Amino acid sequence: MPMNFQRLSFILSLFISLYLLGFAIPSQIETRFQPAPPGSDKTAETTAVSQSNWEKPAIPEPISGLTDGVQIKASGEEGFPADEAIKSLAAVKEEFQRRFGSSFDEAWTGQEPIRHSFPVPEAIRGMVDFWIQVFGRYDKDQYLFHHKDHVAIVYSAIDLTGLDSFSSGLSPQMSEMLKKQFILEEKIRISKILSSLADKLKMGNPGSGDLGRRETLTTEEKRLAELFARESSTSLATAGLIDNIKVQGGFKNRFRNAIRLSGLYMQEMENIFTTKGLPVELTRIPFVESAFNITAVSSAEAMGLWQFIYPTGKRYLKIDSWADERLDPILSTYAAAQHLANEYKLLGSWPLTINAYNTGPGRMIKARAQLKTDDIAVIIKKFEDPGYQFYSRNYYPEFLAALYVYENQEQFFGKIAKLPPLQYELFMPQDTVNLASLAQATDMDLEVLENLNPALAEDVLDGTYSLPAGYLVKVPKNFGVLFARAAVRFHHEIRTAEWHIVEENQTAASIADYYRIPVERLEEINNLIPGEPIAPGTIIKLPRDTGIAMTPEEETETVVQ
Repeated sequence: MPMNFQRLSFILSLFISLYLLGFAIPSQIETRFQPAPPGSDKTAETTAVSQSNWEKPAIPEPISGLTDGVQIKASGEEGFPADEAIKSLAAVKEEFQRRFGSSFDEAWTGQEPIRHSFPVPEAIRGMVDFWIQVFGRYDKDQYLFHHKDHVAIVYSAIDLTGLDSFSSGLSPQMSEMLKKQFILEEKIRISKILSSLADKLKMGNPGSGDLGRRETLTTEEKRLAELFARESSTSLATAGLIDNIKVQGGFKNRFRNAIRLSGLYMQEMENIFTTKGLPVELTRIPFVESAFNITAVSSAEAMGLWQFIYPTGKRYLKIDSWADERLDPILSTYAAAQHLANEYKLLGSWPLTINAYNTGPGRMIKARAQLKTDDIAVIIKKFEDPGYQFYSRNYYPEFLAALYVYENQEQFFGKIAKLPPLQYELFMPQDTVNLASLAQATDMDLEVLENLNPALAEDVLDGTYSLPAGYLVKVPKNFGVLFARAAVRFHHEIRTAEWHIVEENQTAASIADYYRIPVERLEEINNLIPGEPIAPGTIIKLPRDTGIAMTPEEETETVVQ
């Protein structure tokens, strides 16, 4: 019996498909694309989005009064496009005002940048100098060996660039094995020197002033003895333990590339911070956080340019199935500006606020209460807390080093050809849209849309699922109004279409999502088995009440005329 039922279903489907292909669909298409009769109220607004009837418009001209940078532009076509552009622009402005307290175009009003002096406290100068060397002098296969808690105590540096697999001809596995061997041998050498030094000086603390048999020290031992003497709280007795010798690789090439990438965003980032009344120097934090890798993900699952963890990002940004705006370099910059402004109100000090960006404001409040000071150098040196260890203690010195290297970039790297500033317009759908369909309708390469919108989910960008209203989408210059116009046509198509021909990899769920129809109804009227694949080319009937595709919510409220 099951086999007979399947054969009967197949024969019925085949018969219906032949009928539709021969009679129903041709008449539908003929009717749909008939030109509107004179005097009728049909306009381009109600034309279905279709590659066959899409005319590529002329390059739009700017709407009068808008600044350069982020714009919605009109196509020059009378009536509809300009109106749609104005509506889109108003919606984007309203969304920015609601979420970030200002309109997006305020970032392009030509305000003078706000600057703040960040002097280097003498007590942490050695720490800052260390990170300057890491960011600006040493590259990835060049290693600094230092005290695990005190980076100002640098024992030695070795250069293993000759073991790079590309230049040496070694396999990557052999290259890494040899590097690890050399690093271990250098640690053992340093350990022996420190043990010998402690024995010669006959002390555990060089700060005591007792230099013991100083005349017998080698040049290297004298240098190390002086370094430990400056760090009076550091014990030489335990410094020679292998676990107390830490290795730091250089970031020179990484930092140079970060400066190159920063060209895409830095101008707008500085404008945003200036608009918010914040020092532009704070926009150098991403050099420490992500090196301007907008898709960076940390071991703690902090994401994006500003490395927001989920709870913090959720306060300011949309994070859901359709988008994770932590990965949007511009929207996350607005969020970072808000976050830093809020923490500055709480702490009243930029050094504490910057350190809190890494370790949390609660810990900075605790440090201030424990040590009865706002002096960041005192806090870095003396604050004791299980959550305030190496990375938190070095965060502010790293920021100062990154700031110095960026401001003096030619001194470290020569002239860097930065990427040109990102050019885009913002489009915000007023209803659910399929971005892949809009890209096709506007003759845009889907890869361009993907590159502009790293925050949007992959299955939203490729058109598998539609994007709900209210999400901010970046489009290339001059495409804002084109997307707005295509969206209106798209909405008309999904609300009036009665048939769908299944394409490769489409499922009942993705088809239902595209047309905003409950998947259960779609499966029911087409006798589809839930979860079963649908063969490409199958013609699917779309359920309609009063000619309008409905969401599940709408379905319960609709009264059939």
